[in-house]
Amino acid sequence: MRLFIAIDLSEKQKQQVHSLQQRLSGFLDGVKWAPPHGMHLTLQFLGEVKEERVPETVQAMEETAVSAAPFNLRFGKAGVFPVPHRARVLWVGLLDGSSQVEEIASTLEKALLRHGFTIEQREYRPHLTLGRLRYPLPRAKIAQYLEQELHFTTEPATVGGIALYRSELFRQGAVYTALRRIFFG
Repeated sequence: MRLFIAIDLSEKQKQQVHSLQQRLSGFLDGVKWAPPHGMHLTLQFLGEVKEERVPETVQAMEETAVSAAPFNLRFGKAGVFPVPHRARVLWVGLLDGSSQVEEIASTLEKALLRHGFTIEQREYRPHLTLGRLRYPLPRAKIAQYLEQELHFTTEPATVGGIALYRSELFRQGAVYTALRRIFFG
């Protein structure tokens, strides 16, 4: 099964991010928008994992959560991956909670490695994916997006744990199912 570990957004944050997506859809064409109900902040994408390894995954999550404490998370400020003139992903970053998220992601990575999982080699950069571009957009459109949403922010929400998700890919998009939630402390 295809798995990832993430932090959930509050319902209010999902609404605020969805409003941002609706605003952007008025002037950005060719974007496949992330559905609001499935929005999450990925900590670690595991890819295909055999079902018998799920308990090890949960154990790594528990090892991570035991030393973490609840914290506030607030999203804001727009960006693109990889770079503006070749943008493929539209995202918003973290205004509050970035250091806590990075620490949890690092601790989780170490725990997963101890359990024999292979970890992505790219540097972890916490972000919330808004959408993926189906084709390159003119540089001026990307610049307008970055400028217009420079001051976007969500309300803060308290994060109290992490979740293990199964991701199933379908023609209409991915469907995420929470398999387990582990609370901090």
